[in-house]
Amino acid sequence: MRQVSLVNHNSNNSITRSVRKDNTVFFLSNRYTVPLGSYQKHPEVHVMSNKENKLIIYVKETGEVLASHTISPDKGQLVRNTSHQRDRSKGLKELMEAVGSHFTNSEMAQMYFQKLRNRYPRYLRDQLSIIKKCIDVSSVEVLDDSLALCMERQLFSANDFQDVVHLLKRQRQVNMNIPNAIAETKPTSADVEDLPLLHAEAKQRPFDQYVAIMEGVK
Repeated sequence: MRQVSLVNHNSNNSITRSVRKDNTVFFLSNRYTVPLGSYQKHPEVHVMSNKENKLIIYVKETGEVLASHTISPDKGQLVRNTSHQRDRSKGLKELMEAVGSHFTNSEMAQMYFQKLRNRYPRYLRDQLSIIKKCIDVSSVEVLDDSLALCMERQLFSANDFQDVVHLLKRQRQVNMNIPNAIAETKPTSADVEDLPLLHAEAKQRPFDQYVAIMEGVK
């Protein structure tokens, strides 16, 4: 998803415009579209033109850019961006359900996604995309444990989720390699006495230790 640009809140050449019910803004005898739902969310916006003959429509309080259009030299035109007609909120709901279906506890997954949505309302698709990449290369066990740890530690970021996945996978790989390394070497009598200790170290570490590892890596 394209990153939303920010406009300087103190722009001196901006003017205030009302968003019409058809989600358009009137400027110099033409109508310019803004995303579906803008009329309810942002009934009043600011507009400004730049040196590239672009009309920038944005929310003054946050600097969030709602739309950018080439200014038409004609009159009475509807200048549109076809993507503005899509109900992106509906698509997000379906995407959240699709990604959440890969977890054993799908309800917990939806709770986690909602936390991401609250924290990154404009970038939820990017957040879910990162998690989807983890799903494609991870086992259900790793995904479930990573989700539980992120919820427990309030790690509400897809990058944090990805870090936890990598750490758990790395730890499981270490656990798998320890017995293999023992089998490839002929044990001495001293080695045999140490086998119980080695096997004990190969057990899965508790979540607190994973967090300590993660903090050390970062």
